[in-house]
Amino acid sequence: MFFILEQYKKELIALADSHHLIPYDFDIQFSSPSRMRELQSRGYAKRPYKIPDSNESFYIAELYDFIGVNRLYLNEYNNHSLNLLAIAHAIGHADFIKHNKWINQRAFRLNQIIEHGNDIDFYETDKLNFINKLLTLSKHIMMTEEFANQYINKRDGINLIDYLLHEEFPLKTWEKTLLRLIRSEALVFEMTYRTKIMNEGWACYYQMPLLKSSSIDQDELLRIIINESELYRHYRYGINPYTLGKSIWSEVPDVLKRQVMKNFTDYEFIQKYYTEAVHNQEQISIIDGDLLVDEFHKVKANLLKSAALGDQVVLTVDQQLTSPPNELVLRHTPKSSNPHSLKTIKTLLQSLLNMKVYLKASRLQKSTITNYS
Repeated sequence: MFFILEQYKKELIALADSHHLIPYDFDIQFSSPSRMRELQSRGYAKRPYKIPDSNESFYIAELYDFIGVNRLYLNEYNNHSLNLLAIAHAIGHADFIKHNKWINQRAFRLNQIIEHGNDIDFYETDKLNFINKLLTLSKHIMMTEEFANQYINKRDGINLIDYLLHEEFPLKTWEKTLLRLIRSEALVFEMTYRTKIMNEGWACYYQMPLLKSSSIDQDELLRIIINESELYRHYRYGINPYTLGKSIWSEVPDVLKRQVMKNFTDYEFIQKYYTEAVHNQEQISIIDGDLLVDEFHKVKANLLKSAALGDQVVLTVDQQLTSPPNELVLRHTPKSSNPHSLKTIKTLLQSLLNMKVYLKASRLQKSTITNYS
């Protein structure tokens, strides 16, 4: 089976040019269900430290890894039709990741940091504890300066991570090295999140045209279409990024598709091309308080907010009030951040830095979201 899939992969990559795709080549590796769950929890195979395994047991059919390697992992229990669909889908990802300016260079830089961090023993207890605290923190705060700085008001101070990495801040050398690594990972993961609708939609938009132009027979194509239909199930609440992304790409003129793919994040993508036609087709609804809302403008505004900040907050150091090395005064944006999340952030930072931490709302909330591009 492996040889047959390799042949189809080569054929589909050769056909990609006729669909205006220029993907990375990638290798294929079959993995057990437990290995697939481990890879998903790990984030990428080359991650130099262990991530706790997920307790979730849902079926993972495929994973595409692009950090330091281009590899499609296929579940060894997949049927042949599902594997063919996964290969065509991965070609779309390989094209998007190769050319989207927000992902490509950041993935390259992360791989460089990993390769230059070999002198650190990532499995020493103190280093593992430090990493785990940073990872938990990265779920709550925006770690990357390129996006965090969009929300920083000059009156509030400077980005927290920039402050911690400054040569005068009393962190150990290995702590700053690990902080740079986690920040670089966050940059890639945040950008993967901020282009998820575009990326999944791009792969879905081109997967069937690729397969239909190949030598795959009609009976096999029918089985692939049945497998594909599982991607497009409508969720009762929230969004399905596969069907939503594909629908939005249908609104982008062909002559602009590659320009949009290379330069946009989900924010601009939704802002410009999430039309009422897409809304009516996707039938997306959101929960607002106790109400289920499906009105176009409210749903679009909610999608834009999620694409911009998600559930994260931006932290800045109020240098006027901060008294190092004993205490740190931080400003958070948005002002209405989740109190539970803020409490978690405060506890983590006090444990990480061994100093008293105070959290205050931003002095001046920006009224608009800055366009990332």
